[in-house]
Amino acid sequence: MTTDTNTRAMDINEKLTSLLGGNPFDIQLIGKTVDRSWGKPWEHDLWCVFLKGHPGMEFNYRTGMGLRKNGKPVKPSLADILYSLHADSYYTEYSLDELAKEMEITVPSKAVEVHAAIHRSAAIFRKAVPAAVREQVEALLQDY
Repeated sequence: MTTDTNTRAMDINEKLTSLLGGNPFDIQLIGKTVDRSWGKPWEHDLWCVFLKGHPGMEFNYRTGMGLRKNGKPVKPSLADILYSLHADSYYTEYSLDELAKEMEITVPSKAVEVHAAIHRSAAIFRKAVPAAVREQVEALLQDY
């Protein structure tokens, strides 16, 4: 990231934190792992993200090795987490068949798994971002 990009990301994170009255997530590093579920192995850092005050509302978040600093994992920011959840929410309007076609998923059980994860992401986003500030948060995420 360039200095301008870093400054912009920091500004967006500060605005999000202010709008939400703090960071609604606890983020814990699980560790380095390799995912083979999409065919080609992908080495990444795996994080578990918990929505504070909502037991059971947690999900995994992955960051690629290229995002490490000095060989160490870098915790995802509030904007990173919200952007990911919001991006997933886009696909909630898709039927299972439409989603499988769009994402080129050929294994039916994988399509069901992804479809459920997308709806779960949308639910977590709605819980984390109160309706009163949702439009402002979404506008900030468009620039992220």
